[in-house]
Amino acid sequence: SNLNVNLGDIQATNMVTPGSSSDPVAFNLLFTNCPAGTRSVTASFTGNPDPVAGPDYYMNSGTATNVAIAMSEAGSGALKGTGSSIMRNIAADRTATLAMQASVKSMSGGATPGSVSAVVVMTLQYN
Repeated sequence: SNLNVNLGDIQATNMVTPGSSSDPVAFNLLFTNCPAGTRSVTASFTGNPDPVAGPDYYMNSGTATNVAIAMSEAGSGALKGTGSSIMRNIAADRTATLAMQASVKSMSGGATPGSVSAVVVMTLQYN
């Protein structure tokens, strides 16, 4: 299914300085009713990497310029760009939760107003 993460209104004036970023927005990836006997789930992420910020960031397909989208694990802050993955054990109640967060980053600074959007595809492997 699809999950839209609303990053809220971000002022371009707050993204003028190189390396500036927006406040992270928390969201959870919830796995429920996992098949009996399943021990873990691995989520692998793919999308268009940002050419300026690098492969840990996703390219903005919206109208704002000089910004990239960061997605990370909420607990560790580890960036989850294209080609990365996360593994979680399945709990006794056959559920797993991946606590995540997303934000906008301007590596080069000088962000311009506009929309921010990225598509990240998550591929799941159950073990």
